[in-house]
Amino acid sequence: MESNLNTWVVQGMTCTHCASRVQNLFEKQGMKDVHVDFASGEVQFKSEDVKGIDKQVLESGIEQMGYSLAGSEEIEVFWTLKRKLIVSALLTLPLMIGHFLPHDLGSLSFIHQPIFQFILALPVFLIGLSYFGKSSYYAVKAGETNMDVLIFLGSSAAFIYSIIGWIMSNPDMYFFETSSSIITLVLLGNWFEFKSVQQTSTAINSLKSLKVAYAQKLDHLGQYRQVSTHDLRPGDQVRVAMGQSIPADGLALDSEVWVDESMVTGESLPVRKIVGDKVIGATLVHEGILEMKVTALEKDSFLTRMIQLVKDAQKEKPPIQRLADRISAWFVPTVLVISALALVLGYYVMHWGFQHSLLNAIAVLVISCPCAMGLATPTAVMVGVGRMAKKGILTKGALTMEAFAQIEYMVFDKTGTLTDSEKQSIEIVSLDKSVENSYSILLALSEASNHPISKTITHFLQGENVIPLSLNGISEFKGKGVTGKDSEGHIWKMGSKQFTEATSDSNDFAVLLSRDGQIVAGVSIPESIKMGAQDLLLYLEKSKIRTILLSGDQEERVKRVSESLGIEEYYAGVNPEEKLKYMQEWTKKHVTAMIGDGINDGPALGAATVGISMNQSTEVAIQSSNLVLLRPDLSLVKQAFVISKATIRTIRQNLFWAFSYNLVAIPLAAFGYLNPMWGAAFMAFSDLVVIGNSLLLKIKRLD
Repeated sequence: MESNLNTWVVQGMTCTHCASRVQNLFEKQGMKDVHVDFASGEVQFKSEDVKGIDKQVLESGIEQMGYSLAGSEEIEVFWTLKRKLIVSALLTLPLMIGHFLPHDLGSLSFIHQPIFQFILALPVFLIGLSYFGKSSYYAVKAGETNMDVLIFLGSSAAFIYSIIGWIMSNPDMYFFETSSSIITLVLLGNWFEFKSVQQTSTAINSLKSLKVAYAQKLDHLGQYRQVSTHDLRPGDQVRVAMGQSIPADGLALDSEVWVDESMVTGESLPVRKIVGDKVIGATLVHEGILEMKVTALEKDSFLTRMIQLVKDAQKEKPPIQRLADRISAWFVPTVLVISALALVLGYYVMHWGFQHSLLNAIAVLVISCPCAMGLATPTAVMVGVGRMAKKGILTKGALTMEAFAQIEYMVFDKTGTLTDSEKQSIEIVSLDKSVENSYSILLALSEASNHPISKTITHFLQGENVIPLSLNGISEFKGKGVTGKDSEGHIWKMGSKQFTEATSDSNDFAVLLSRDGQIVAGVSIPESIKMGAQDLLLYLEKSKIRTILLSGDQEERVKRVSESLGIEEYYAGVNPEEKLKYMQEWTKKHVTAMIGDGINDGPALGAATVGISMNQSTEVAIQSSNLVLLRPDLSLVKQAFVISKATIRTIRQNLFWAFSYNLVAIPLAAFGYLNPMWGAAFMAFSDLVVIGNSLLLKIKRLD
């Protein structure tokens, strides 16, 4: 049975460990492909059977962790992370000031009194107990360890040791400020982490903000009334005034309007829409009044699929991060062992005294930072995917980026990919004067095809007010042509020379029309090179990536395009099955990308290491491709290369920092060169370095 995708919202999560705990809960209840985004609170998961989800058990587990499920009664409304941080900081500040002041302060000497320090430190410790202690308890209960275990043990050891010193009247054992500063600084780091990760998710937030809340729907009385877009159904008629956003995907019904699609496709100029043209929900009516018919539910709309694609892309982890995850699983137990050794060896072998050895052990606990390793990939991927989305490029995640950055072969389809057809100068030549309805037949067959040339013919003939002839049994053979039968039993074929079985004197035509095997008309379509093609090919040549042109078109036309663009290797007259074989052969030996129209080239795109769909907003394109270009500009492929390489480079930098930091900081703490208070500060700083480096990817110039 196919799994069902579910999305819940959990309130109260503030860090990666919160997300990890929630993910473990869902996985133990049998949920599959669980992904938790602590910044947005969204939990996505799959279940084999929706009825099999025990919501009560999951909700109870979520509440025990201190969170709540959206729609249920919220547990933490007032006592947020920000308020905990403010209270902790206000109480910790006097303790830290007192730590650096001399003991002989006259009237201010009470700052060094244990009762005063205890009164200030106790609320902070209780905040830490509820925040880190609860997390540690549920982690240990589940047989796991996490960052919170280290913080809880370190702060508790300092607090309890201080109480023992108070009882023994030994001022040298007072470390209330250490306990409080550990908790406060880690809370500060978590708050910065939460706010910073929110910044990396702006791509999804920007897309969500495009959704339209209301629409003007035609009711059964012929009146337009305002309804929620959630209530729109396929077939509903909607009116959109100039300057308003289109509420749903649909088809234009009449007149002529201009639509600004820049917020979705990145295309800066308004696009002309006439009767029958597709319109995309969330785009803006620039000029005119649009009457449209809804064709998709909100959940099936192009915008919703874009949002989901970006979400899916941000979940994915490349192999380099999976290695980091495996190391992180052993990280906390290893740190606990090192901390224990610092205490035992420091006291019994190095003879540093118990107090010194204990502080070293605490410093090891609080300076270690598995968070940085956990944040290294998701923050960079979020920014990289978001930057691509803003450019009009949808990618299916970190694996795609990593593969794309290593491409060796780049394979191009020709028609609709490297070339544009000039609709104004299309020419139809009648080759059999006895046939009078060739235009009507051509229109009937071209309307049944999604091939770029077929669309060009359709637009041209519709502009000439041609009426399509009714045909039976129309069938499209991908990459070859379209066939149908008229009322008199004649078999009509529109397509390539091979498909229509034309004679050799038909080489000048892009498309031929035959009746019962006899050629009756030819279509000549002058081609121009698509915008950005030359720039992309120069970039590929400079990057030493081998380029290949793989087309089903006639050899003369393919050769002409390959020569104009400097592509030395080309294959003409190739059908979809042959394209698939070529791609399978190349992909076995090399990291290969293919760019095509996403429909006729579907199998070949799927066989490529990275499949790229040109300017398609169909389910076929999104399913068969790893990258989808939202506007017909091949320079986007170059930008995808550059952003992919920068993203993978940022991930490696983040992981290098995270590993290097821990390799250096933990030994320094173990040998007493860093006290626990500074250790907590450096630990929080380590997270900020990783997040900050990822955020730089958002604004840095990429060449």
